Amino acid sequence: MKDALSRLRQSTRSVCDAIVALARIKAILLLEDIVPYITRPIDRTQAICISVGTFSWDSVAVRRSSAATEKSDVSALGAMSGRTTATDQEKEKLNPYESSEHQSANVLTNISFQVAKGQLIGVCGQVGSGKTALLLAALGQLHLSSGRVMRDGSCAYVSQEPWILNASLRNNILFGESFDSKRYYETIYRCSLSQDINMLPGGDETEIGERGINLSGGQKQRVALARALYANRDIYLLDDPLSAVDARVGAHIFNRCILQALKHKTVILVTHHVQYLKHCNQVYMMKDGRVCDHGTHEELMDREQDYAVMVKTHSSETGDQSQCVLEEEHLLVGDGESFDPGHDAADREKNRRVSSSSQGSEKLDPRGAEQLTVPEMIQKGSIRFDTYQRYISAAGGYYMALLACLCFLLNVGSTAFSSWWLASWIRAGGGNATVFVNNQTMPSHNINDNPDFPMYQLVYAVTIPVILGTSLLRGLTFTKVTLRASSYLHNKLFKKMMHSPMHFFETTPTGRMQNIFSRDMDEVDVWLPITVESIMQNMWIILFAILFVCLAFPWFIIPLLVLAAIYYVISKVFRVSVRDLKRLENVSRSPIISWVGTTVQGLSTIHAFGKQSDFMARFMKMFDENTTCLYLCCIAMRWLAVRIDTLAGDTSRQQNMSADDVANYYFGLHPPSELLKPLHFGSWFCFLLQMNRL
Repeated sequence: MKDALSRLRQSTRSVCDAIVALARIKAILLLEDIVPYITRPIDRTQAICISVGTFSWDSVAVRRSSAATEKSDVSALGAMSGRTTATDQEKEKLNPYESSEHQSANVLTNISFQVAKGQLIGVCGQVGSGKTALLLAALGQLHLSSGRVMRDGSCAYVSQEPWILNASLRNNILFGESFDSKRYYETIYRCSLSQDINMLPGGDETEIGERGINLSGGQKQRVALARALYANRDIYLLDDPLSAVDARVGAHIFNRCILQALKHKTVILVTHHVQYLKHCNQVYMMKDGRVCDHGTHEELMDREQDYAVMVKTHSSETGDQSQCVLEEEHLLVGDGESFDPGHDAADREKNRRVSSSSQGSEKLDPRGAEQLTVPEMIQKGSIRFDTYQRYISAAGGYYMALLACLCFLLNVGSTAFSSWWLASWIRAGGGNATVFVNNQTMPSHNINDNPDFPMYQLVYAVTIPVILGTSLLRGLTFTKVTLRASSYLHNKLFKKMMHSPMHFFETTPTGRMQNIFSRDMDEVDVWLPITVESIMQNMWIILFAILFVCLAFPWFIIPLLVLAAIYYVISKVFRVSVRDLKRLENVSRSPIISWVGTTVQGLSTIHAFGKQSDFMARFMKMFDENTTCLYLCCIAMRWLAVRIDTLAGDTSRQQNMSADDVANYYFGLHPPSELLKPLHFGSWFCFLLQMNRL
């Protein structure tokens, strides 16, 4: 009964955690998948064709399903509370989409957009006019409410907020493609990355931190553009790729990358730099999620509507400087300046050798030049004693730790005393009292006739509130100690991280920090107090059990010492393996969190490049590594359980031998022992059973 009640607390907590987790998982699983709605156009000269398309960020079906789920949950709660019907106002609150489905927030409305193959299309408009949504609609990343979307060709996408992987600069550009030296260095040249790569300590092998933290905004934008250019796709969707670069670099990229390298590709360029729009075959003007005007630059200027006003306003604010830079860069292209991959590659190797030699002369870490992220350190060997000291200090010091141990001692001791006192009371029987039966005076065996009955009754009655009081005192003290330790460690960790230099955040993945503040702190806040409580409780129970058993059977010390030595050897082997497996499991969890966060941030880019399977394979590999550590931990636990059960069986055999000795005594085969009374033997036998269970 006691074991079942002790497990009830942990089981209740696990059930509550499972309910919360299942609700969150359910919300994800009920999300509607984006139904592929892109088809191939009948006219093969068309690259992209959107015919009267209306798009929204989510679908009405998702909102209806969510509202219906909420309605069913509330109805179930109402039924449990005795309510059987709901008013019309309540129904409207539960499912507002039933009456206002037509009012769903459409991000694009009645879009007609046609792009012929090989054309350069410009898209402009005010902030929030739907330019980015138009590109996402062409990629199939929005929910299609009405209309048709047709596309012919593979896509490459450069988002407005460049998405950078935590990998080397070269791998960010290759993005899973095979390495082609000529195409690679030509891409670097056309995206104006040559000087930036030469400045990096490890060249293009330099590791880029999460979200490109060690790159500037313009560098990140050019890396994302180089990734798209190297992919060599049919259709390029560029969402304001020149917003983070200066005028000269922007002119270089526009001329050498967009006009030259992508000359025979289909390019949709979203930009607010109007000086580039005159080079586009067609220009689309967006306003409030609609195409308000489209045509060539000259046609739109002649109409003198919103587009002409925007161009004139921009020209008056910036002057002719940007246009002069663009024309100057265009003249350089016209003069015949070309890309020499052999010369550029030779410069790259030269710079790399110079960089390596300078690193050697300064005696730097050989990984310092190329590797940015510092690998997570795994402690080796046993847990050092100062680790325990830090936790005790965080809990309030040795005095608080001793107070907690004393509370556990009082609680276990009072429980043991209660069992011993009850056995003594029953053994005393009627004491020296006599009763008159059948005209004869006989000693009474009824405990009610015992002259000391009030004293036995009073002491045993006092032990009950003492046990309850010590249990309450133990719980309050232990809770205060562990809460203080958890709060102190969390606040110290948070303060340390908040006062860390920027270099720490550049070299530490976000997943590692999230893992520390989530799973590792959960171990300190929840599982460590449970484990410490179990150890302290069981330690005193075992000590009392050994004390009582050895008083009854002194020879039991010999097999007990042998079993203790065997248990020590087994536990030492177990601790070494499980400790290292647990460390590996903790370390292997951080990359999973980082990878999931990175994947979610770059979903649009991943879908556009068709890299879902590659990212899923990488995730499954990391997940398998983490799960393998968990599986091996479970195997180690089973390994220990089998051997502990074997030791418990040996202890049971020793108990049976002791029971046989008692039986032989009562059959008259052994001399009596004052300590070896049947009731005391029952108490000692219960303590032995507790030892087997623990």
